[in-house]
Amino acid sequence: MSEEIRYQALLVAHGNATASSIQGVANKLCGEYVFDAINMPLTSSVHDVIHQVKLWLSERDTSEGVIMLVDMGSLTQLYKSLKPQILGELLVVNNLTTSYALEIGQQLVVNYPFYEIAKITEKEFKTEVQYFEGFAVEKNILISSLSGRDVSKKIRAICDKYFYTDIKKIVLNFNDLMNTLNRAQEEENYLKETSLIVTTTYLDKETEVPNLNLLDVVDEDAEEHLNYVLKNLMHPNNIPNFIQESIHFFSKEGLSEKLEFLNPDVIIRQVEDVTEKSEKRFDLKLSAKMKFNLTMHLALMIERTILGGADYPLPEKIETLMIAKKPFYQNMKSILYTLEKFYRIEISDWELYVLYEILTS
Repeated sequence: MSEEIRYQALLVAHGNATASSIQGVANKLCGEYVFDAINMPLTSSVHDVIHQVKLWLSERDTSEGVIMLVDMGSLTQLYKSLKPQILGELLVVNNLTTSYALEIGQQLVVNYPFYEIAKITEKEFKTEVQYFEGFAVEKNILISSLSGRDVSKKIRAICDKYFYTDIKKIVLNFNDLMNTLNRAQEEENYLKETSLIVTTTYLDKETEVPNLNLLDVVDEDAEEHLNYVLKNLMHPNNIPNFIQESIHFFSKEGLSEKLEFLNPDVIIRQVEDVTEKSEKRFDLKLSAKMKFNLTMHLALMIERTILGGADYPLPEKIETLMIAKKPFYQNMKSILYTLEKFYRIEISDWELYVLYEILTS
């Protein structure tokens, strides 16, 4: 199957080979494996169809959306039974012909947005069509990133850990999110079940739905803002953990672009340990923004030292510096000892002085 085809597509018909015959023709003419097919015995009921489709859904990623062409059945009954198992949107066409399959298949091959396929189908097909919005039925949050679906899916994995389990987490491409917000401005209550929009950028479209730019978690007032937007979506005790894991994620993503050879997965765990020990040793309460900056700085400092970074004269004697009435130099050397041994380096006094400036800023 082509990974370029974003949506799951299924043909269902009564008869020993009705659906699979149309499937073979449509897939061949489309030049891609677009459709799966389920052939149902002539005596099958709607309940039998639902059972078979559920088995098919259980083996597939439905987060983008599902398109079904069926030759019978109550759309409402199909929807109510299948929708809870589908993460994305659902389009059901209550007629199955080769021409319908071919037209929808070609739209899938050229990557039409789901909403566009639904609009064209509803307008041009002379049959019963039902477009079920994937985020207008049950309580949900929308997740989208300009950096692409891989980043969005990683964010969803973080959200899955901390948001209440009865809240659906829906990933949208950023363009699809913009189309969704446009439609919400035209249709009242279109996003009535959407509690939050999570992004990695600021939205320039007005919406009644609260939105959270995850990059804001590193700001000084992040926790207060998050307490407000997340108060009904996760347990209050989970908010600090959510912030910390978001910082970890964005630190790793940022380091992947900046580091020349160190493994971001390894170094980030090591420097997070340094940050945690520094907090405890010097009785500090670092803000989310400070933790983010310190984590990034420490990782780049290690690589800079390995590569033979420059040393500079210090503006004051480092041995006399204190944090919380504790000698900075001796304590920081102790905290960094494991890292120095691991990478077989010695961190310069200049780098240590820069750390002092960051911790006391």
